[in-house]
Amino acid sequence: MRSPSGQGPRALYELPAPIAPLNAVRGTILALDWRALREASVFEPYKAALEPTLREALLSATAGSWVPVDLVLAHYRALDALHLDEARAHQVGWSVGNGAHGAFLLTLIRLAGVLGVSPWSALEQSYKLWVRSWRGGAIAVHRLGDRLAEVSLRQVGVCGSHFFRASFAGALCAGIAPFCEAPSAGEVAPARDSVDYRVTWR
Repeated sequence: MRSPSGQGPRALYELPAPIAPLNAVRGTILALDWRALREASVFEPYKAALEPTLREALLSATAGSWVPVDLVLAHYRALDALHLDEARAHQVGWSVGNGAHGAFLLTLIRLAGVLGVSPWSALEQSYKLWVRSWRGGAIAVHRLGDRLAEVSLRQVGVCGSHFFRASFAGALCAGIAPFCEAPSAGEVAPARDSVDYRVTWR
């Protein structure tokens, strides 16, 4: 895809090659999901939707542990089974994004008064933030215009989950919200292990 200026999209950073498939997720992500589900009074239906053979192992995961991808897939299958609307999933993702990367965002906010930090400053750190919570897979960011970014997930086997895609859009918006107005992220061409987002703001 070409940018509105007629030039090709510009990568904000280089990804390692090759990209290994997602194999584990930091338990913090699940714990933050669980907190949001409790706040929304849907944690018990979520527990009931978990596959019985995996329920105990999944719910025993701790925030500091790496949770194997088979359990993570079971987590998102149960969330999909709740049929939460996109707005609710987006809200959960916003909460998770703030909880997982809040300290980092606060550092950027403190710098903003001195350096004029913009959403691009946060987006440039996307891969560093990714590897803190996701083992394997990758997030790539390309600049398509002054206020238009393409954010791509690759080799991420949970992209087939509707809940994951909607909640991750919320997390993206949370990541740039301190530096702009009206952040928005819309998914494009989702697949089993990949998805692209168009991210915009004012």
